[in-house]
Amino acid sequence: MIRWLSIVVVVYMLAALTWWTLLLHRGQTALLNAREKILQLQYNRVYGVEDFDITQLSELKDIQAERTSFQFMINGEALVFAIALILGIFYLYRLYKKEISVASQQKNFLLSITHELNSPLTSIKLVFETLKRRILDTKQIQTLSSNGLDETNRLESLVDKLLFGAKLESSYSFHMEESDLNRFLNDIVSRYQQQFTNFTFTLDSNTRITRAIDKEAITIMINNLIENAMKYSPQHTEIKINLTENNGKAKISVVDQGVGVDKQDVPFIFDQFYRSGSEETRTTKGTGIGLYISQQIVKAHNSKLNVKVGENGKGSEFYLEL
Repeated sequence: MIRWLSIVVVVYMLAALTWWTLLLHRGQTALLNAREKILQLQYNRVYGVEDFDITQLSELKDIQAERTSFQFMINGEALVFAIALILGIFYLYRLYKKEISVASQQKNFLLSITHELNSPLTSIKLVFETLKRRILDTKQIQTLSSNGLDETNRLESLVDKLLFGAKLESSYSFHMEESDLNRFLNDIVSRYQQQFTNFTFTLDSNTRITRAIDKEAITIMINNLIENAMKYSPQHTEIKINLTENNGKAKISVVDQGVGVDKQDVPFIFDQFYRSGSEETRTTKGTGIGLYISQQIVKAHNSKLNVKVGENGKGSEFYLEL
């Protein structure tokens, strides 16, 4: 309804502008024509003729110059108003589209976060209900406990990510300290190797590189990239973390063999809440804030997170340089 009302208002304004221009043209033309007739009658009476030639008179040239000047003024004003109106409509349309996009992304975020919170809670609840209602042997209890702990860790990771995102928007202060990037990344990769046996995690680094980083923030960023790679890659494939140095720049990259990133999504994947498609029909997990948080962390380190799509659109590489 609002959209149609806006269209009606715009059409009315364009029509009013056109009518105003035509009305001024007609009024001024009628006035100048009347002045020409009066001039003709004056000279006819003075010289006692019926059709005195006034084409060479300075008074007529003044009237004609005034006509040209007035037409130029009216056309110029109409053009300026028309351009201003069109630009206003264009920017309003952009704001409208942006508002729709933000509303859609926020809706997707609420749907995704509801699912992401509900899923581990349901699993944890099921574990406790099973322990309460059934008599289990030690092995079964250990299996259930392990599953419950995994879901608890998943829930904790999600909550930490949300809290960190909120801190980034308000009060988080980065604490930089010189760190051995090789050892730092090796600790992260080793943890994934122990915790997730359904993927192959490798670290390719043949040099010792130190940089001033916020360890907590960069850990969250690397975790986000690795979890993203796991989310969109087939199981039992390799997820490779590379550390190289070139021209004084330390490059950290996470490379996967997954489905890749659609080229039309590349400009937006680091936007807050952005996820391609609709949350109501999506099958992959996620909240749409992981890459946004990662980009903000990298920017705080005076760098930028980039993505490179693999050949044939398969696989992706997320990288930054410090």
